[in-house]
Amino acid sequence: MKRPGYMLDHAKEKIRRFPMRTKMFLGYVVPIILVNAAVFGAGSYFLESVYARQLRINLRQSMEQAENYVQSDMMAMKYLSTQVRINETVQEVLGEIDGDGVFTVEEMYGNYLRLSKTLQLIEFSNNQCYVGIYLPDDVFFTNDKRRFFAMSSLANDPNYATFQERLAAGREVYTVLRDKQTGASQNEEDYFALLSPVTVNGKSYIVKAEMKLSIIRSILQKSMMFTDSYAYLMNEQGFCYASTDESANEHVMQIQELLAAGDRDRIRLEGREYYVFQRSFGSQNMHLVELVPMGGYLQKSLYVVIIVLLMILASSGTVALISYRMSRFYSGKISALNSRMDAIQRGQINARVGQVDGNSNDEMDALSKNFDFMIDKIQSLMKEQYKLGKDISRSELRALQAQINPHFLYNTLDLINWSAMDYGADSIARLARDLGLFYRLSLNHGHSAILIHDELRHVRAFVDIENAHFENAIHMTVDVPEEIRQYACLNITLQPFVENSIVHGIGEHPEIREMHIRVSAAFVPSETSAEDRKEGNAEEESEVDRREDIIHIEDKTDYQGQATETHGGIRQDILFTVEDDGPGISPEIARMILAQKPASAQKGYGISNINFRLKICYGEHYGVSYDPSIGKGTRARIRIRALGFEELEDMLEV
Repeated sequence: MKRPGYMLDHAKEKIRRFPMRTKMFLGYVVPIILVNAAVFGAGSYFLESVYARQLRINLRQSMEQAENYVQSDMMAMKYLSTQVRINETVQEVLGEIDGDGVFTVEEMYGNYLRLSKTLQLIEFSNNQCYVGIYLPDDVFFTNDKRRFFAMSSLANDPNYATFQERLAAGREVYTVLRDKQTGASQNEEDYFALLSPVTVNGKSYIVKAEMKLSIIRSILQKSMMFTDSYAYLMNEQGFCYASTDESANEHVMQIQELLAAGDRDRIRLEGREYYVFQRSFGSQNMHLVELVPMGGYLQKSLYVVIIVLLMILASSGTVALISYRMSRFYSGKISALNSRMDAIQRGQINARVGQVDGNSNDEMDALSKNFDFMIDKIQSLMKEQYKLGKDISRSELRALQAQINPHFLYNTLDLINWSAMDYGADSIARLARDLGLFYRLSLNHGHSAILIHDELRHVRAFVDIENAHFENAIHMTVDVPEEIRQYACLNITLQPFVENSIVHGIGEHPEIREMHIRVSAAFVPSETSAEDRKEGNAEEESEVDRREDIIHIEDKTDYQGQATETHGGIRQDILFTVEDDGPGISPEIARMILAQKPASAQKGYGISNINFRLKICYGEHYGVSYDPSIGKGTRARIRIRALGFEELEDMLEV
């Protein structure tokens, strides 16, 4: 079982392993995101509450406006109904047509015209409302069905039962009637009507004032703030006059129960939850009810939350981008310093950090400057040590030369050569001659610089000596242009590579019957920039750069080599290639050879010694590289600067 806090410790350990850039980025972003999340939660709750409250206010205002419109239409119908009931002509005609007298047809028709004209004049004051009168069935013009209707037709109306008692008690009643438009002959449709009893000479009549029910529905439709909400106009008994709900008859009973409860503000219809908003008005306790779906209501509030969320995300994204750039800026300085330190560990002593941002001058730039200062001091000490080492080497070489007595050695070898020739031993004579040349060029009169022409003679003498041992199984091809041979290189630069090819090729593998070695050279553009030369070889440049404008001198047969190779004002380097068809070398061994410390070379001069000497002499961009391949031979590349003999000697003397 994992101990408590294991997950926290595990998370801390993972964070510790993050790169500096990631840590800085998280350090900037995470607190801001947490603050934004808290602000979003509190802000969303607050704005949602404010928006919901404002939405309720707007909804109530919309319902209040609808109520005013409905009340205005009801008052207009009441006004017209009152005008009909108190009109003298209406009173007089109704008193006559229901009296005991006998009227001629002309008299009855005259009463019809008088009454019809009066109703038309009253109706003229409102273009939405129409008026009419329900008369006893025996009145001959009750079948008009335009302004006059039979009492029995009212009893046949489907809603008669809802208002019969109220009419019988002499009270006004609002209802919905389905008949033809008063004063017109169109098909039947629904009307919102006010029925008002009137008594004349003890006889009861009913005055009707009505308007199309579609007008009331239009008012209800405009009061809705949501497309899927419902609006109802109903009375306290649960009779629905108008609604926007096609299934109003099925829902009215539930709404009536909710209104009767009085303390409920929600209702569930057909599996959906609705908020209930209502207003009561009028002497007959009319109710304006609106059902708003909770989903739509919350969706309106959700819009505000989404806007706030988008704003928070935009600000968080901006902060994250700025934080990323800042963390990248500062971690870039640290990475640059770290990479230069790694380069120093790999032996690249010319590594520099430089100023990452020339305008900041912050602590990281100060650290970089101190690092560069330290490298300069190390290089200065190395050069002093190298110069001291060269002085010691010269002293040791002179002592060795004094012990060997080169003239005695050369004379002895010449004596062996001539004696062998006298006795016809040409092979011994040739071997003695090659050995003398080899040692003469190796000692080089104490000079560290040698013409490339002589360096190639040195290599050829070594191969000829080795061929005496391997019975001419070694075939060496030299492909070095004459214009390159006039330049100088460090003494014993190429011979160790040829020696390695022989020793690790035909020397270690007896199955190899013949071996081919090729030595070539070519001019290549210098990889050393002006800034690198200034940093890596400051003292050297003081002597050499003064001659950078010297144009390449044509090939000289005396091989004095006094010029620096340039092409179009760009310094040229010389790239040697020593390749063989031996067993090859693996990348791991190639890296090990170049990484080996110079003092640790066990055999001969050592490739690492040569690489070290070249870098010390020419700079970090120069030295030895390998194209490793197993089973396909070995290819070594040696890059040096194209310098004349005197130039190289002057450089070595610094």
